[in-house]
Formats: sequence, C-alpha cells, structure tokens
Amino acid sequence: MGPRWWLLITFVIGSTVLLLVSSMFGAAGWAVPLLLLNPLLALGLAWWDTARRGFTWWWFLVPVVTSAVQALILLNATAIPFALVVLLGSSIGSGIGIMIHRRAGNDR
Repeated sequence: MGPRWWLLITFVIGSTVLLLVSSMFGAAGWAVPLLLLNPLLALGLAWWDTARRGFTWWWFLVPVVTSAVQALILLNATAIPFALVVLLGSSIGSGIGIMIHRRAGNDR
C-alpha cells in the first residue's frame, strides 16, 4: 500500500474516532465533528497529499463516502447532507495542494 492510501485510511479512522467521541463536546457535540473537525481533517490531509504527490480524485470520493456511511451508521439519514461540508474541505485542500504542487515545478 502506497503513502496515499495511508493518508486516506488515516482520514477514515480519524473522522470515525472524532464522531465517536463527539459526546465530550456537549449536547449537540455531533455537530462539532460534522461541521468543523472532519472538514478540517479532510482539508489538511488532501492539501498535504496533493502538494506532495499531485491531484487525485480519491480526495473527493473517500471523504464523502466515509461521511455518508458514518451518518447512516452512527447518526441517521438526515445527517447525510453534512458529507457535502467534508467535500468542501477536501476540495479546498486539493485546490491549495495543486497550486503548491505546480509552483514547486512538479507538473506531470
């Protein structure tokens, strides 16, 4: 398994753990991982991976599927639209990473 897969697996495990411990954020603690922490995690990992290795569609697919599955298993179907917030985070991270990748002269 290459380094890119380890980052994707890190996102899956990290976002799941954040959602499982969301009760420590209070009564509406589920909103903190869904609206803030998971998108920031996706943004950071997508930025880092894209800046180092170039663009990939995996950063658009894996975070959205992971968030949708988490919403169905841990919450309910009304939380599925929050996957779009994670998509926004991974899109911004990939965009920033592409700009850094191109400036470093790593065009393929």
